[in-house]
Parts: sequence; structure tokens; C-alpha cells
Amino acid sequence: MSWTLKNGIWRPENGETPLNKTADRPHWLTVGSPVAILAVILSLLSLQTGRQSMEVGQRAYIAINGVTFETHENHIEGQQLPPTFDFQCLLQNGGNTPAYIRDIHYRIATIGGDGAPLKWTTFTTQQAYRQKMIAAKEAFQSDKVRGGSYLGQPEIDLHKDNLIDVIVFYTDVFQRSRTLTSHWVYSGPGNLSLMTVEPDSD
Repeated sequence: MSWTLKNGIWRPENGETPLNKTADRPHWLTVGSPVAILAVILSLLSLQTGRQSMEVGQRAYIAINGVTFETHENHIEGQQLPPTFDFQCLLQNGGNTPAYIRDIHYRIATIGGDGAPLKWTTFTTQQAYRQKMIAAKEAFQSDKVRGGSYLGQPEIDLHKDNLIDVIVFYTDVFQRSRTLTSHWVYSGPGNLSLMTVEPDSD
């Protein structure tokens, strides 16, 4: 192929096509090289990290802001029966998206003086809420749940200290199921104090 200098630019004579041309497909080194593979992996990791950061910043955060425990003495024809009691809790969604309450469990155990293992009795809402929604930044007062020492259940002595756990099961907008648990001590009427709260878990 012959070339001619024209207007300061070398051009092929007679409109001939240069032998060197742009490739019509990527070179195999740019497709299968370790550098290209690493770039794809880093992109996927960055996408996953971004999604996780979005969930952390936008998901619901449920807090148990208060628990009520009321006891009731029961008598029939002068005979004293085991007491009954009502559980109730106040929930707060401090997140930026709604939370959907699936169920709330309450469990109670009398603290024995002999170091014996705790005998827990659990009372549930029996899925009464059916995905009750708590909007972002809003509070929700749960319904009362009646409990007591019934036949076949461990004896609950309200004259002694009792441990009470409140367990909230909920789902966030990212379809992740979460569990929040708080531990309380009941030391008599009007004496219910918070011990610890476990961070919610998947």
C-alpha cells in the first residue's frame, strides 16, 4: 500500500483500506484476564454493600417502651384461686419504614430460693395481630393478654420475685423476620423494672 502526504496528513492512495482496522470483538485478554474478573467481583461486592447500607438506614427499628403487668385476685365462695394477670406493652417504631408485628409472647417464671431451674410459662397473642403495621416513627399499644396459673402449668408465686420476658416478632419492608426480647423483674404490685434488652436479631 502506498501513502501520499496531503494537507499535512498521510492518506492511502486510490482509496485503499489500511490493513490495520478496529477489531470487531474484544480481545480475549480483556475478557478472561484476572483484572477483568476482579473488576466484576468488586462491582458485585460494592452492590451488595450498598444494599446492606440502604437496609440499615431505612429499615424499621422496634423498641419496647413500656410493659404493664396487672394482677387480679380470684375468689369463689370464699375459696382463693390462683391469681390471674394481664400483660401489655407499648411499642415504638424508630425506623424510617413500617414494621409488621406478627406476634408478641410473654413468659413468666418465679425465682426460687433454692437455685432450682426456672419454670417458664408462656402466654401469646395467638397471632391476633396478623401482620399489624406500625408506621415509621409511630407507637402502638398492644392488646392485653390474660395469664394465670392453670392446671398443668408451673405454679407462679406473685409473692416472690418473678422474671418476665417480652418477645416481639416482626417483619420489616425488606421481608426480614426479626425478634426483639426484653427482660423484666416483677417484685410486687407497681414494681416492674427493666433488666436488659437484647438487640433485635434475624
